Amino acid sequence: MLKLQLAKFQLRQRSTALAQGDTGRPRAPDNPQGGPPEGAWPANDDLPLIVTRADEEARSRLALKRMGYLGVLSAYRRHKRDGRDTFHSFGAEHLWPTMDFVRQWLKEERRKLVAQHAWVTLLALLATLAAGLAFVGVLTVFG
Repeated sequence: MLKLQLAKFQLRQRSTALAQGDTGRPRAPDNPQGGPPEGAWPANDDLPLIVTRADEEARSRLALKRMGYLGVLSAYRRHKRDGRDTFHSFGAEHLWPTMDFVRQWLKEERRKLVAQHAWVTLLALLATLAAGLAFVGVLTVFG
């Protein structure tokens, strides 16, 4: 029984760490001056630019997903209204995706949401059609 509870606890910790974006890389210690201390981040000079950019995009997608569609949409509109070219809502995570990247993510998420809830719309359409046919049937019988 105790082993089962311990296993559940470890699984829960692992899933929350993944949901919070823990990629297994060492994190920089907090600095009261606002920026990371010198040498806190591993040097990315040995990695190709395409790998670095892909990693940054994956981290940005995860951060956007954690923020949620409506939160990202409102922040995107606010940044667009201010005329910014970069999405600054993830400065604490050292991520600054472009507005084009965020716009593309919003389009993808909107498509996913529509695809997930398309059956509800179809069901409502069919129910409305059935109610209309029943109303016409009642009118012909009693009308």
